[in-house]
Amino acid sequence: MDLAATFAAIPGAVPVDGVPDAWFWTHAPKFGNTAVLSRDGKHAFQCYAHNSYDEGLARAVVTFAREHDSELIAPPERPLVVVEGFAHEGFGFDMVVAVSPTVHKYQADKPEVHAVTRAVFPAYRCEFSGAETEEDAAYRYTRAAGAQPTRWDREPNPYLKMRHRAASGREIPERGFINPSRIVKEFADLPVRADGFVEFENYEQRVWLVTWEDAYVVASEGSEGSEPARLDFDVLVEFTKQALYGPNRASGESAITKP
Repeated sequence: MDLAATFAAIPGAVPVDGVPDAWFWTHAPKFGNTAVLSRDGKHAFQCYAHNSYDEGLARAVVTFAREHDSELIAPPERPLVVVEGFAHEGFGFDMVVAVSPTVHKYQADKPEVHAVTRAVFPAYRCEFSGAETEEDAAYRYTRAAGAQPTRWDREPNPYLKMRHRAASGREIPERGFINPSRIVKEFADLPVRADGFVEFENYEQRVWLVTWEDAYVVASEGSEGSEPARLDFDVLVEFTKQALYGPNRASGESAITKP
């Protein structure tokens, strides 16, 4: 299989200046695809942006992917791999993520090409743990409530898994992904909810339990023997923002502050 010939033959594909074995193509204004081959020519990395394509950012992403190809495709096969250390002027992204062909649909009409192609995109460190299951990777990659990786003009959408006791009294048994703005509402409801709790997990897979006892009580999983913190509402929200956004707060907090 000649991967270079396959990508070069895509209708409208043109070489990317300054990047070996890389091509750009588009089928509509403001929709862009860029692909690059790994250094051994046996794999491809493809990125795509919807209505936010930036030529310089795309070139930076595929160049970074090529330079880090051994990390992005290292065995064992994983549904999602993160490599930190990425940067491009004018954007706050600080890593590149690669998604396996078990999750993405690029080149699906060419099974042999699909099998050796990774979807890559720029991301914020707070958006992915790097230890996602295939189900988690698919949610964060494909769902509108996920990280929205084809929007390169986005603010961070932090990784947040949560479980809680609902207003009905039912206890949610497992942590699942939710929109970050939801957690603030659940905190606000705790003082009037008997036996209420909110348990949440961030991109570092750290877990906190929040309850109400005349103040918000915050305990960290894995910190047995330490005294839980007692916080008021504003301090709790500030604490949660830092836990969820980590190094990416300067890039925007709209995911947690929107109504």
